[in-house]
Amino acid sequence: MKYDAVVCLSGRPDGLVYWVIDAPNVAALIDSGAITIQHQDSNTHWFYPSRTAVDSFSVYRRDFGQLKEWLRS
Repeated sequence: MKYDAVVCLSGRPDGLVYWVIDAPNVAALIDSGAITIQHQDSNTHWFYPSRTAVDSFSVYRRDFGQLKEWLRS
């Protein structure tokens, strides 16, 4: 893999939410269709996780304190 993890964030007025997905799981989520290619003429992959609901990305969701712990590890 070219990277260790993908870190995404959602900036909303009610606080930031982070998703940390390790590289092998990113590949699996792309293969399963959870992370899709947004544009026909692009290799850009997109995903649409919920900030609160249980979905394919819930296990990767973190608050700021959890993100700091991950960064320390």
